[in-house]
Formats: sequence, structure tokens, C-alpha cells
Amino acid sequence: MAITEVNQIDAIGRDGNILKLLLIDFLDWEYEDMHLELLQDKISNYVAYLAEKQYIDEYGDDFSRKNIDIHFQHGITANGVELIDAISAQVNDSCIFINIHFPEM
Repeated sequence: MAITEVNQIDAIGRDGNILKLLLIDFLDWEYEDMHLELLQDKISNYVAYLAEKQYIDEYGDDFSRKNIDIHFQHGITANGVELIDAISAQVNDSCIFINIHFPEM
């Protein structure tokens, strides 16, 4: 699974009292508008999954925070950073945090 499958969680797991959702972004930024739309849709679906507590049956609900860890294969553009910052500002009050990761060079 990956960014192009916007209705799927790429991976999910528990790390102590943190629920972690992994989002894998393998796309380059040649078609930035399309990439931003996919990224926004995928993150929105992750946020909805968390807000609706769809994870409770398998993972419980005793988390101090919930992380969406986005792993980019090709870095990120300034517009991508703006998008993630805007979404982060909206969800941080719900104990949902977005972390971005880049490949080691």
C-alpha cells in the first residue's frame, strides 16, 4: 500500500502509549498538484480513521497521542510543507501529530 491507495492505511502499530500510522509516499513531485491532492486525501482519511476510533477493536484506546508518520522517498516541496503544517495545526488539539521522514542520503 502507498499514497496512491488513499482509502487504505499503509501500516499501523502501537509503540507504548502511542498509536502510529505509517503513510508511504513514493511519488516524485513532477506533478505537484496531483501529488498534493493525493497527500491531502490520504492524510484526511487517516485523520478520519483516528477521529472515528476505528482502531479500538484491535489496539484499544489508551493512547496519549496518535502519530501519522509520513515517509517520503523524494523529499517534499514548499507547498507540501505548507499543506502538512496546515493539517497539523488543525489536528494537534486532538492529540494527532504528523511527523515527516526523508530517506537517508
